[in-house]
Amino acid sequence: MEGPALHRSIPRTMLNATIDLRFGRKKIHLHRVTGNLSPRGVYLPAKGLKVSAPVRIKFAFAKPLEVEGVVRFVRPDGIGVEFTGLSQQAHHRLDDLIAWLVPREILAS
Repeated sequence: MEGPALHRSIPRTMLNATIDLRFGRKKIHLHRVTGNLSPRGVYLPAKGLKVSAPVRIKFAFAKPLEVEGVVRFVRPDGIGVEFTGLSQQAHHRLDDLIAWLVPREILAS
């Protein structure tokens, strides 16, 4: 995907970040991965998870952000995670992050 998905009903942007993904007793460390981020979820290049698996995602930003989610779909190159139980603070942080990323993505396209 090139540039932000502004034509969608829910805006999405590309994310390039270090992420820790926990599911059950396992942890996957994704260093500087590129994913697709929206206020409702994220697409990540991760493997070994099944649909409906609960996950905890920690985005390693200057001020780390941790969210819970559930795997909604699995593809050969990654997984789609829907955020669940977002606190109002986490929801605002995601909105702020997307608002910060989108202009930079447009400039880079």
